[in-house]
Amino acid sequence: MKGKLPRIFAISCISALTACSNEAPTPPVCRTLDHLPPVSSPSAYCVVRIADRLLTVSAKQNQALRLPGGEIDPINEARCQVHQKVWQQTGFNAQIGELLRQNERAAYFHCDLQAGFSGAIEEFPVPGWVSDDVARITLSEPFQLNHQDWATPDEYVLMRDLFVQAKQPQDAD
Repeated sequence: MKGKLPRIFAISCISALTACSNEAPTPPVCRTLDHLPPVSSPSAYCVVRIADRLLTVSAKQNQALRLPGGEIDPINEARCQVHQKVWQQTGFNAQIGELLRQNERAAYFHCDLQAGFSGAIEEFPVPGWVSDDVARITLSEPFQLNHQDWATPDEYVLMRDLFVQAKQPQDAD
């Protein structure tokens, strides 16, 4: 036992030091619902509804809000790519669900964090390793925002419609 204590202490110290690193941890495995058909699109976004709030990110350059996601490879299936984008922008391991809407520019998916989020926290710390352009990760009240708060003002009404479409797990039938 006497020889094991220094080894345990050393392992604990190394673990504590690496936890504070700005290097990204290994990305999680893609989480999607298996029974859904494949989707391809030039960009994809996650609609994460937590209680009466919407998960949003904002860029450092202008602080305008947007859904997590972005441009993806249109040749490959969109769900795993948007999962990766959400991970890179927020550090959240979202489950990518049903396609809520798709147009010529983007696919919008209902996503779930499944980690006991209640909406009590309005702003999350931005991990040091996330995308360089993310300044804030917030839970926004979509009906308290106006179109000037949104990165793409012409998508403001769409964002509100998607929020209404995205049901909470307890709301699902």
